[in-house]
Amino acid sequence: MKEIEESVHGGKSRDQNLVEDAEALVLQLYRDHRSEFMAFIRARFQLSQEDIQEIFQLSMVTFYENVINRRVQTLDSSVKTYLFAIGKYKAMEWMRKKNKMVYLDSLDDGKELEFEVTLEGEFDED
Repeated sequence: MKEIEESVHGGKSRDQNLVEDAEALVLQLYRDHRSEFMAFIRARFQLSQEDIQEIFQLSMVTFYENVINRRVQTLDSSVKTYLFAIGKYKAMEWMRKKNKMVYLDSLDDGKELEFEVTLEGEFDED
């Protein structure tokens, strides 16, 4: 198991070291894995480049918050694998939200829509 959090050094508190270590780790991950992460998501999901970039940013923020808030202290996998797993779930969530959206102009084929509404219950007529 790989430790994310190291012991106190240089007279700084454990929290200060954790924040500095997490920031350094996030910057390194950003540099080392951005292109590969984006290719990984692009290969698995039909998303625009902008959506993939947004998912990468969300994944990096989630990773950072998980380290800072000590939701993750040790990993059974590599940091890269953990980051890509976050990204996969962020992309799946993104797709679920995207697929729930219905654009009314895409329904407009020049025909009038007919539908019936049935109301049940008691209503006061004024």
